Formats: sequence, structure tokens, C-alpha cells
Amino acid sequence: MNIPEQVFFTYKMLIKGSAVIVRTLGDIYNGHCLTIDYFANNAGIEGPSGLVEELSVKSLDLVYNVNVRGVFLGLQYVIPVMKKQKSGAILNTSSLAGLMGAPGMSPYIMSKHAVIGLTRVTANELAPFGIRVNAVLPGTINTQMMRKIEKNSGSADDFKAANEAATPMGRYGEPQEVAAVMNFLLSEEASFVTASLYTVDGGMIGQ
Repeated sequence: MNIPEQVFFTYKMLIKGSAVIVRTLGDIYNGHCLTIDYFANNAGIEGPSGLVEELSVKSLDLVYNVNVRGVFLGLQYVIPVMKKQKSGAILNTSSLAGLMGAPGMSPYIMSKHAVIGLTRVTANELAPFGIRVNAVLPGTINTQMMRKIEKNSGSADDFKAANEAATPMGRYGEPQEVAAVMNFLLSEEASFVTASLYTVDGGMIGQ
């Protein structure tokens, strides 16, 4: 890959509002960086599960505040910087759920559809400035989030077995397999790639 390791600063943020994001990103930019060359916009929680008529508006807002508002606010900060320098690569994390529907997960699935829409809009807005915007769409990946979803399903073993059976490669993906695709999309090797959606799902979307 063409991304030198020394340019990376990784921060975890609790996303509660614009003030937190702007202040944190501002501190990073002003304290460390002359430019913002790459932005991995990875904000997400799974949220509560339940049928649409059973879920509260509060539960919807909880998921949207992180999964959609968080991504939007991150973009609002880095875009002016990248426009000024006339370069940059942005990668939003959506999900295979952004292309599909599944019972009981409406807030999460709606939010990931929204990230795809936001990716396409910003890719078109920013292409004239030399800024690329893409999205990575992980499927069932071996993470803490999947453990929670399995637990909430009522039968973790059955849920895992069903997902593996629905995946042509017959297993969950690993975080490093998603990271490899993210590295590519942020690198100069993807210099003509923008407005693209990259699934990392073991072939599940093709079923």
C-alpha cells in the first residue's frame, strides 16, 4: 500500500454531538497535521432490536445519532480541510445491511442505507476537488458487535450457524480482512475509485 504508517493518528470518540467531534478533530488537526489525507469514517452501533411497531422513537434516535449523525458531522469537519488542499480520500463504513433488509433491525438497517446515500452524494460533490469518497460494507464479521447481535437473537449458536450457511464462503469474516479493503480504498492504488460500495461479505450479497 502507498499509505505511510507515520501519517496515522487513531482516536476513539464517544459521539454525542457536534461539539465533541469538532473539538476532537480540531485538536488532532491543529496539534499533529499539516493536511488530512485520509479519513476512515467509522461510527456505528447495532442498537436495540424489535419489530417496527414495537420500537420507540428514542431507540431510533439512539442509532441515528451515532450511525448517521456521527458520520455526517465527521464529514462536515474534514471536507473543508480537504477542499482547501484539493486532495484527500474518505472512507465511510456502511454495512451489507445497507443493501438488504432483515426483520427486527430497522434502525440499524435504515442507518446503513443512509450512509450509502451520504457516500454517493459527497462523492459527487467532492470529485471536482480531487477528493474520493467510498464506502466499505462488511457482512458478518467476527467482532464484538456480532457477539451482541447473536446474543440478542435468542439463540446465538443458531444465529451464527444460519449466517455461516447463508455465506458462500461458509464462515464469518475477520476484521483484518475488512481492514485490507479499507487500506486499498484509502490508498493511491484506488486513485480512480470513488462513489463505490465495496462489500466484504464472503459472497453473501450474491445469494
